Parts: sequence; C-alpha cells; structure tokens
Amino acid sequence: MSGDIPGPLADRARAAAALIAERLADTDRVEQAVRASVERAANPFGWGGPSLLGGHAGQALCFEYAARADRGSARRWRAAAKEALRSVARHTRETPLTDASFGYGTAGLALALSECAAHEPGYARALASAHATLAEQVHGLPRLREPDGADPLRYDLIQGGAGVLGYLASVPDPDAALRSAAERLIDDLAWRFAPVTARNGNDRRYVAPRFLEYPEDAARYPDGYLDLGLAHGIAGPLAALSRAWRAGYRRPGLFEALRHTADQMVAWSVTDEWGRNWPRILPLDAVGAPLPTAGPVGRLAWCYGAPGICSALLDAAIALDDDRLRSVAADGLRSDLCRSLRGDRRMDTATLCHGAAGVLTIAQKFAAHGDAAIVAHLADLTERVLDGCDPELPLVVQQIHTNARETGLDTPSVLEGSAGVALALWTVVGDTDRRWHRALLVD
Repeated sequence: MSGDIPGPLADRARAAAALIAERLADTDRVEQAVRASVERAANPFGWGGPSLLGGHAGQALCFEYAARADRGSARRWRAAAKEALRSVARHTRETPLTDASFGYGTAGLALALSECAAHEPGYARALASAHATLAEQVHGLPRLREPDGADPLRYDLIQGGAGVLGYLASVPDPDAALRSAAERLIDDLAWRFAPVTARNGNDRRYVAPRFLEYPEDAARYPDGYLDLGLAHGIAGPLAALSRAWRAGYRRPGLFEALRHTADQMVAWSVTDEWGRNWPRILPLDAVGAPLPTAGPVGRLAWCYGAPGICSALLDAAIALDDDRLRSVAADGLRSDLCRSLRGDRRMDTATLCHGAAGVLTIAQKFAAHGDAAIVAHLADLTERVLDGCDPELPLVVQQIHTNARETGLDTPSVLEGSAGVALALWTVVGDTDRRWHRALLVD
C-alpha cells in the first residue's frame, strides 16, 4: 500500500506508529494513563487481562507487528510481545479463561499467539494448547437454536459465535477438533440465518426486547429490531459464514444462509443524495416487518454503518463469486466516503472500532481487491487517523464515545485505543502485511 501514500505522509504515519509503540512499551505510563481514565470515564471503562481487543494479548499483537515494521529493533519488540504474553499467562493462572469469544476470550488469544508463532516457533506449544481449549469451549456452548428472537451476544463478532468462527476459518490445516468446532458454529449460525417465514422471515435473527440491556430500549422497540452492524449485528455472521465457505466448509444449510443473508443485507439498504447506505438498526412492527427508517443512517465506522457492512458484503461476493454483490459493496463504501469528504459525516476518533483507523482498514481491503476508486481515499483516511494523534496525549490517541465526546480516555487497547491505530498505520504504509485484519474480520 506504500505506493498509494505520498512519501511525507507515509513518514508521518510511521513516526506516529513508532511513538505509539514506544508509549505502549512504557508500562508505568500505560498504568497511570488507564488509572486516570477510569476515574473520569462517563461510560464503563476498563483495560487489562488476557483479551485480544482490550488486554495484553492485543499488546502482544501490536509489539509483534512493531517488530515487523522496525526490523532493526525486532528483537526488542519481540521481547515486549513476550512480556505481554507473560502477563496473559499470569492472568489466566489466576482466573482461567473460560470464554471462547474472539474479543475477550480464547479465540482472540489464539490469534495473537498465531501471529507471534509465525516468527517465534517457541509459541507453537502455547498455540496448540489454546486451540485445544477453544475446541472444548465451543462444544460446551449452548446451542443457538432458540426461536422468537436472538440474543446478539450469542452470535456477534465480539462476544459470540461469528467472531470465533471467523478465527477458526482462518486457521490453516485445522485438526479434527478445530474442524469439528467450526462445523458446530457453522451449523448454529446457518440455522439462525436460514430463510424462514415466521415474523416476515425475521423470527430467528431479530433482537427481541427481552435481550435488551436497558428498559428504555425495550420500550422504544416493543417488537424488537434487526441489528445490521459488523460488530454486534447481522453483518458479523455474514462475514464469518463467508470465510467458512471460502475455507472449504460445506455444511448443510451454509450456502442457503449465506446467500439469503447477503441478499437481505442488500434489500435493507437505503439511498440518499450520495448513494447507498444502511441504517444502524431496523425496528420491526408487530408482525416482524421492518418499519420505515426515519432515523439517521449508521456511523461511518467499522462497528456500524456502511463500511463494516460493505466489508461483509465483499466477503460474501468473493465467497459466492457474485459480481452484483461486489458492486453493491463497493458502491456503498464509495458513497459513504464521498459523504465524509463533503463534510456530511464525521469521525470522532482515530481508533479502529468507531473511528478513522477502522474505516482505513476496510478501505485497504477494497484497495487490495483492486478498487481504484477506494485507493484514492487512502491518503485522506490516513490524514484523518493522524489528525486524531497527539504526542501530548499519554498514549498519543484517545478513545471518544459518541455519547461523551467531551471526555477523551486513554487506552492502549487494539479495538478502542492506541494499539489498533499503530497497526493500521504500519499496514497502510506497507511496512507490515494485513493478516492482523483477522482481528476485525476485514482481512
């Protein structure tokens, strides 16, 4: 990607990523920054533990990629990655990791170990152990077969089956236990997203009021809604099922669920003067039919909105060899980026989850698949990431939530903090590969 980023901009991106890595390697600075953020946070805030997206496994991933980007200091950065994994080991000895999830459980830890093992074969034993544990945990999960509504935390990318399946589908030459675990998740997700007739076809996939965390949301959506986002909604399973198909899995119902969900995602799109987009959610009426969308479209972000959905649609297009889906995916992302260039959409932060770095990673994906129109946006998106980097901040980048924009929080995490920004910058300038994009299911 380095040829798509002008030299001076690439130099600034490298400098910002290097500064982030230096700050993250200073454990005292990290601890102080996190402690201060906990005290001023308006939303639940935490960092640490063994997780990929919010803890030490993510730091190991970041330092491994620092080693790839800065080969002259590779030994130093791999030592930092090793220390981060030692922190993971200490945490898991005290509190065993019983969660299979990608974001905060064993699947995410396995991804970090697999990246470190690519250059340090000594991690192979730990990776094999994580894989064995993950297979056991998947088979211990309750089946996703309850009708009349779904709990998105059971199937989503961050905490549910989609993220775990996305990782398992990326494992080369999986053993019998991992393949069996992947097949179980495929079967459950294929059932959840199969074509059905009950509640206008939405019986198994809509978020029922009983699963909503806040009473005011249950009152606002008495008949539930469809969550379309990549992080917590239907786009996550679409991305995961697409990866499973491309990895060679052929379970009963997989193709039908993949085909149906992709077609439905296209049907749920809306258009405005800029082009195609998607709402964050679709409220349902008493018989399960989507109500007219009166609210704003989703964010310009990885987690919700056109970028994440278009990434999942591109996955489906590749899996199904469907040029129509490919065109819809590209048109949707181009439209949202044009909205942004004209000032109609803003990004509140530099981070991966709901900031510029997440959109940049998705744009890199489309560019890697030959979309010249998206390539033209890479420099602008890189500038936007750098606009959110400030050397005066403890960790260079701050997490900013849309409902508390006045309060910046310092977190070293991959998903909502500094580590993810460094990863995105190293990749866009061509210093590292895109394989870490598996952490977002946008590889």
